[in-house]
Amino acid sequence: METLLEILSASAEQNTNRLAVVESEAGIDYRSLQKNMVSLAARLDRAGVRHGDRVALLFPNSLEFVTTFLAIVSPGRDRCPPQSSVPAR
Repeated sequence: METLLEILSASAEQNTNRLAVVESEAGIDYRSLQKNMVSLAARLDRAGVRHGDRVALLFPNSLEFVTTFLAIVSPGRDRCPPQSSVPAR
């Protein structure tokens, strides 16, 4: 079974300039999505975020959300979406 990241990598090779994600009138192709994801994952590594670390992810649905989500999960980090159903204190 292929992982999400293996599928993305294969899609980036096969569908280089095809749109991977579309948001309103903006979009990002597979090659750019993979490039941005790898770049952000490297920044997280340099910041000391490692495999198994939990990373809070607080974004509206957007191109940036997709890129950030992929960068977080790519090396095995855990993403932790905030629970909006928990009442504020």
